[in-house]
Amino acid sequence: MNRLKIYKDHKNSFFLSYSQIFFSNSKILGVLLFLVSFMDAWSGLFGAFSVLVSLFFSHGLGFNKQQTQSGVYTYNSLLTGLGIGLYFEPSFSLLFFSFVVSLLVLLLSVSFSRLMSNYGLPFLSIPFLLGMWLVDLSGTSFAALGLSERSIFLYNDLFSIGGLSLIQFYDWSSSVPILYSLEVYFLSLGAIFFQYQVLAGILISIGILIHSRIAFSLSLIGFYAAWLFYYFMGASLYDLSYSYIGFNFILTAVALGGFFLIPNKYSFGWMLIILPVVVLTTIASIALFSHLGIGIYALPFNAIVLLFLYANKLRNKQKYGLQEVKVQHFSPEHNLYFALEAENRFQDLKFLPLRLPVQGEWTISQGHNGAITHKEKWQHAWDFIITKANGEQFNNLGKETTDYMCYNKAVLASYDGVVQEIADGIDDNIIGLQNLRENWGNTIIIKHSDYLFSKYSHLKKGSLVVQKGDWIKKGQQIALVGNSGRSPFPHLHFQLQKTPFIGSETIAYPFASYLSRQAENEPGLQLYNLPKLHEKVKMAEANELLLFL
Repeated sequence: MNRLKIYKDHKNSFFLSYSQIFFSNSKILGVLLFLVSFMDAWSGLFGAFSVLVSLFFSHGLGFNKQQTQSGVYTYNSLLTGLGIGLYFEPSFSLLFFSFVVSLLVLLLSVSFSRLMSNYGLPFLSIPFLLGMWLVDLSGTSFAALGLSERSIFLYNDLFSIGGLSLIQFYDWSSSVPILYSLEVYFLSLGAIFFQYQVLAGILISIGILIHSRIAFSLSLIGFYAAWLFYYFMGASLYDLSYSYIGFNFILTAVALGGFFLIPNKYSFGWMLIILPVVVLTTIASIALFSHLGIGIYALPFNAIVLLFLYANKLRNKQKYGLQEVKVQHFSPEHNLYFALEAENRFQDLKFLPLRLPVQGEWTISQGHNGAITHKEKWQHAWDFIITKANGEQFNNLGKETTDYMCYNKAVLASYDGVVQEIADGIDDNIIGLQNLRENWGNTIIIKHSDYLFSKYSHLKKGSLVVQKGDWIKKGQQIALVGNSGRSPFPHLHFQLQKTPFIGSETIAYPFASYLSRQAENEPGLQLYNLPKLHEKVKMAEANELLLFL
């Protein structure tokens, strides 16, 4: 039974490696693309071999199981294998060469996956680019590897594979009258799988259409937008038809128009605005890389998509216009559907259900856009203290840190996540003094998602009970309140941010539910709200009497 499950998992992982190239998790599309890759038989064989090698090492080395099974770790090796199988004559030496390159690209994929996730970005096909550039630069140095001549003796190869009937079918498919720009579109689609044939592009386009009408529409719109820019600017259309670089425009259009961003008029509009930038980058890259003797492959697509997605994360107002896909459903239609459902029926689903970082009743001594330090880029933050009924926050004379009621109290994780960064070893300040050199004091940063991190600052030295890389559960104690850094008296500084750095800018992000009151008023339940200055807040607790109902 276990062997059967392992076989099914590997089979799914294998075909998903193909569909991932078109931002999909459809096994049906993966099977179609697998078959298309064999329109050049040796290219298809080496592509499949590279996937198997990567799957073997990914499982054997214990890399993330979900990423492996979904094909995320292996699709770059597939692309590299397809290229190697096309450009070189098949041999046992090439098989070993492909084995080594596949392992390298897998390691690059795993590493870039972790690196780019720190910024909430995909790694796209960067590992493939690096792998193919190494192949381009080193391949001719190995005497055992011969460059392929299959394109020169194409009819001989076709005859050896399928006889006269295959040659006749190839001639027929090549002679079908078709609009020139549409022919280049299909060639560009086929080139993504190193299959430089119109029929390959037609089959791929059918697969995309079946999987997603939005993705298919974006592929056409993106290609023709770039084509028109070439035409009106007087650029050479020869580059598009000869080098098949049009797939950069197709992939960019799908990625920005409906995969990484919710498909709407804003994503379509910005996609059209960005495509001329991709054209400019493509033309410049060809001019530069021709001197280096290497291909540009998908460099323009990778560079501009990553640049735009990163810039989008830095916008001050994320609410309007472009909407980043928070939970990926691997289909523009599904991404749009779930976004509309969340907006219309469950408006607060776009927020993770964060809890207060403390237990019991606390007072907000400084809120958003505070009078002291919560300013400008760092305005969205809270300072938590504990106060008496008369507003005082300390016992005795308040000259010692231990006089303050919040000092040494537990700090709790606001939500599940991974400890991204810690700073410890900074002494508590004498009451009234501040450490401006180590502004944030002892700090913990927890990553909750690719776009959300929580920060807990001014913690007590040596009280941190977590380490970098630890998985933390919501409500778990992580440290104690202290008085380190820019802190004249004990308090907890808490903020949410998009990036994992200690000095990152803040964002406005609500707590899911809490009780709040002003002065001696009765507490009221707040749902997905932001605590305000002087509010007394605490987590809502279950009534024990209700547990028996």
